[in-house]
Amino acid sequence: MFLDFAKKCGYGVLTCEQAVVQECQRKGVRAVRLPRDPFRFKRVLRKIKISFVVLAGDNYYGMRNYLARWYPSAFIQGISWKGMPFWKKRVNWPDNPFYLKLHRCLGLTATAFGKSKLIYESSIRETCRALASRIFWGTRNKTLMHGSFSDLVFLQGEWEREVWIRNGIPDKKIKTVGVIKADWIVENLLKNIFEAPDDGNSSDVLFFAQPLYRYSGEAHYLEELGLVVDECRKMGLRLLIKLHPRDDVSVYKQFESEHCRLVEHHKDWRDADNVALIQKTKVVMTKGSSSILVPLLLQKPVMYLDLFDSDIVHLKHFLTLRFLLTRIEDFRGMYSFAAAPENQPVVKEHQQEILSKLGRFDGQCWQRIKTEIEKFLEISQGVKA
Repeated sequence: MFLDFAKKCGYGVLTCEQAVVQECQRKGVRAVRLPRDPFRFKRVLRKIKISFVVLAGDNYYGMRNYLARWYPSAFIQGISWKGMPFWKKRVNWPDNPFYLKLHRCLGLTATAFGKSKLIYESSIRETCRALASRIFWGTRNKTLMHGSFSDLVFLQGEWEREVWIRNGIPDKKIKTVGVIKADWIVENLLKNIFEAPDDGNSSDVLFFAQPLYRYSGEAHYLEELGLVVDECRKMGLRLLIKLHPRDDVSVYKQFESEHCRLVEHHKDWRDADNVALIQKTKVVMTKGSSSILVPLLLQKPVMYLDLFDSDIVHLKHFLTLRFLLTRIEDFRGMYSFAAAPENQPVVKEHQQEILSKLGRFDGQCWQRIKTEIEKFLEISQGVKA
């Protein structure tokens, strides 16, 4: 989808991946492949004329921060539902005290609301990798929020702005534009190109998993998922659990049965594959996954699993959710209402209300970003992009 964004805007692409270069060639997008070695990377970069860099994804890592420090740049925040209430709790999640102290001494931590936080896993291997990145690429983010070194920060909606400001990002840098991924989804939905193949993956409930069992703040994640699995079995419902790219499949094996199947993520998995799964289910269920956006746009019913008042169910902090499951006893009635064909007008109205509060999903995010970059270049450099 970011390659489609680059094509629409007329931007070139810098990448270290040969597969990305090949995809750019297929789409007619200019691409330059850069070496992974930091010294060769910097040497090659100096030979390229660059007026502006657009960064997306995880901006903690050194290479992207290096680009943001040496060139005028913008950071694009991806799909996120994390408002102020979530971040205020997130900052108090406990970090490993030994690694927190070690990483702070090595300059590897970032701050959230003025408090030092780990941004790497607590292991010697990860510490060595992080330290090498810092040595090769230089200064890191000072804040847990992305885009510290960028001139522009593009966010999904106004409800995110306060979080960035409270973490040291100047208000004048922040622009709320929507989501690039939503452009791609809306455009392809309008073209009606998505087709759901008959591959045996139809379901009554589709659960989008996340590796939350790794986080201290989500100690009950597997327990509550197990309760849902049991309820689906009792009701004779077919449940599919779509694993996250970082999920360990062995963790979920305990749930497999004739009523519950696991759908593993693989390197060739496409967003269109998620769309196909969503089209072939009656109800989507998750906690705080970015995968929520697709069923919302498709106006599929979405249930939010929150049996233990989880911080990761971000939307509950600033929206009234009709299908927020806080008691397992309510699952049967909530599912029956959400899945019933006669209730679909009510469900669709609710989904549209959620979307209207989250941001703009009109397929024009790319145009708003391009316009803001052109304004910046014209004001700061006297250049028309």
